[in-house]
Amino acid sequence: TGCYAQLKAEEVSGIEGVDLVLGSDEKARLIQYLSEVWSGNEQKRFFATNGDAVQLTPMQQQLMEMFYQSPAYTLTKAEICAALWPGKPDASDTLYTLIKRLKPVVEQHSNLKIESDRGKSYRLTIK
Repeated sequence: TGCYAQLKAEEVSGIEGVDLVLGSDEKARLIQYLSEVWSGNEQKRFFATNGDAVQLTPMQQQLMEMFYQSPAYTLTKAEICAALWPGKPDASDTLYTLIKRLKPVVEQHSNLKIESDRGKSYRLTIK
């Protein structure tokens, strides 16, 4: 992404391992592009920036699917808890642990990060 990619898109797209070239004006839409790729991915697997499949637990996988399918890539704490632990009266600690373990995986393998709004909601954003 960025100015160089915008000015030399053809050159950058020819680099081995480059699957998508976005100019500066398109950088803000990166998550949208990723969710479009996700929806066309039959196996629903996550891939690192180097193309390797990223191992996620079933809960991590389900939460990432929820992020990709949500408007503005934002989920409330209540939405997540209701979807992942419908019978649990208070899943706050369980959600906190899931997010705590998922954040470093997402950040290590992509240009994304999970941000918290003081425990009220979580958002998938670009680093």
